[in-house]
Amino acid sequence: MTRRITQDEQEFLDILRGKWRTGELLKYLQRGQITILGPGKGFSIPMEEIIIPRAHLAPIPPDAELQETGDGKEGDANVGPDIGIGQGPGKPGTDLGPVEGDDGEGSEGGERSAGSGRGGDVERVEVPADEAYELFAEMLELPRIQPKGDKSITKEEWKYTDIRKTGPDSLVHRRRTLKEALKRNIAEGTYVPERPRIIVERPDKRYRIPEVIKKPKNNAVIFFMMDVSGSMTSEDRKMVRYFCALFEFWLVGNFDGIEIVWIIHDGEADRVDRDTFFNTFRAGGTVVSTAHALMLKIIDEEFPPANWNIYPVYLSDGFNFGDDDDLCLELIRENTLPVVNQYTYCEVSAEREWWGATLAEGGDPNSRFSPSGSFGKMLQDNFSNDTRVACTNLKKIQDIPGALKAVFGKGN
Repeated sequence: MTRRITQDEQEFLDILRGKWRTGELLKYLQRGQITILGPGKGFSIPMEEIIIPRAHLAPIPPDAELQETGDGKEGDANVGPDIGIGQGPGKPGTDLGPVEGDDGEGSEGGERSAGSGRGGDVERVEVPADEAYELFAEMLELPRIQPKGDKSITKEEWKYTDIRKTGPDSLVHRRRTLKEALKRNIAEGTYVPERPRIIVERPDKRYRIPEVIKKPKNNAVIFFMMDVSGSMTSEDRKMVRYFCALFEFWLVGNFDGIEIVWIIHDGEADRVDRDTFFNTFRAGGTVVSTAHALMLKIIDEEFPPANWNIYPVYLSDGFNFGDDDDLCLELIRENTLPVVNQYTYCEVSAEREWWGATLAEGGDPNSRFSPSGSFGKMLQDNFSNDTRVACTNLKKIQDIPGALKAVFGKGN
């Protein structure tokens, strides 16, 4: 029985995978319904609800005449042209009202009211990590990321590579020890197959020998930097959270290890944790260079570029203070780009009207930057031909797939 259930479940998942590869998965991504389960754990999506129809039999009207059946029992109502079978008086299309006893919406006479029943949980289908990354790459047509240069660190691991006759009892290899004892017992004639018993002596013992293995490990660090001044709305934050989760998800699938640094700023910048990053609102001004200067300081102290693949991501509505764009330009051009794999700028502009300039020819709708928010325009004017700079724009949650494709499409 268990095997049959497992087989049916596998067939059902195969059907779902076929639908995902025909574009269904993209719809879930555009609706914000993909949930990342954690680093290296894939994602889950809601399973479409299957509504099972139910047939209800309405009570027979009190004025209906009953006929005697052949076996002496009362039969069906004496229905005429205006009485539907099992419905009572009425014509096709007549609203019969709710079914008595239902906890759902409805009341006598067809009026709607709040239900008292408890709704069911939404079922979700989990997609394993390996398959999730494959589907993600197919859906967005993303190339795998190639680590740059020798940006890897060495990880030391203990691995048991040999067997010896001496060692501590904690490292006894039981199977090899029993095998040696069995060979000796047979040679001495003390082993009786009818009453199998293996006597282990000290010379029979075998021990595992550990060895330190130095394994190269490609690592990446993501710097998520966000403007938390008053101009960033709650709707902007929702898109930022979803974008960051998917950005992290794709890099986790391309590197052995991922570290994340969270930086927020208004007129000043601070390094914070994940929850603080997404839930901090400030009423100060906007000085973008403060976040970039803090990022460069952390790189210098903790993440030497020779050992790390570095991915700065700046998220804002595009506003900046005064002449700070000039300082930002210098920090990005002279200090940031020489040490990073790719610099990403995402202008988040939910429910606003923006200027229609695009980053490159071809009219990418995800590359629009605001006229009042000068930061994106500055990047466009100075780095439009630099493959190390990726710029995109989010107006609504449905723009997420295009934004990710614009960011990771270069394979940096």
